[in-house]
Amino acid sequence: VDGYINSKDEAVGRNNQVDQVIKIAEKYFPNSKIVHNKNNQGIARQFQFLENELFNFPNSEWALFLEHDFELFPNYLRGIDTFVKVANQFDEVVQVDCTGGSAIAASRGTNSVYPAGHHWAYALKKSHHFERNFILSEYIDSITTSYYMRDWQEINNTLQRHGVYPLGSDKDHVEAAIRNNMGKLALTSGLRMGRHIGAEGEHFTPEMFSKMGFQDWDSYKGSEFHISPHEVEKILTVLKHEVLLSVHQVACHVYEFWFSKMTQTDNEIANLRNECTKLKSDNENFKSSMSWRITAPIRGIDKVINSLFKKS
Repeated sequence: VDGYINSKDEAVGRNNQVDQVIKIAEKYFPNSKIVHNKNNQGIARQFQFLENELFNFPNSEWALFLEHDFELFPNYLRGIDTFVKVANQFDEVVQVDCTGGSAIAASRGTNSVYPAGHHWAYALKKSHHFERNFILSEYIDSITTSYYMRDWQEINNTLQRHGVYPLGSDKDHVEAAIRNNMGKLALTSGLRMGRHIGAEGEHFTPEMFSKMGFQDWDSYKGSEFHISPHEVEKILTVLKHEVLLSVHQVACHVYEFWFSKMTQTDNEIANLRNECTKLKSDNENFKSSMSWRITAPIRGIDKVINSLFKKS
């Protein structure tokens, strides 16, 4: 449970609800170790702490990370167990989930695998935690402010030293860029075994949620996820090409977003220039008008009074 102090909630004046969150955690996870930070750490530092904790257990070859805005269907953990057993056969596959969230269309059907598009409810391989940890540690150390105020330029300079070029400064984009740099894969199931419920949150609005089609995700129908190592092996080359394609698609979306923002800003600047031109013209017209000439002595007296006050 992250802290309230120095959080974005505190900055924008939202109520401190940390105590309520802790009570919910204790109620539903009574036998779990609950960690609470007084000061806000941000999700990147939180997850690094959790990884270090979990992978310190001697037999923890995989760890499962569940975010609060993804609702698991009752068969989710069974699907993850199936997927992990298959992923163990391949050094390239270091992260799996059963969200069904991918930028690539599920053309091979539900009982197949695709490049993962999100980091909502995923299992991470221990070996990958250790091979990337030195880069992630430098990334996190480069965040010297609150996470939500992180300096993109500082992060970019830090990661470029390792040949890593993320499309964003957040944890998920950075981890994806590290995977791509190392030739590793994060995969998701073709079957959606849960649903994203974060229509309103840090990165989503109801409009964006609807535009991305999350409200149309299928409800639980009792389906099970089946995949074999042989099936993954057959499409491993295809998966690597699909990852490159999904990176390209995300890059295009990022470009489209910023191009739209720049166009909007250019239009606003043009409108302001037009307003300034109009105001300047109105001012010149007023100066040449009769009322301007009549009130000139009054403005002169006003200037003298102001000058006297300044001297005083």
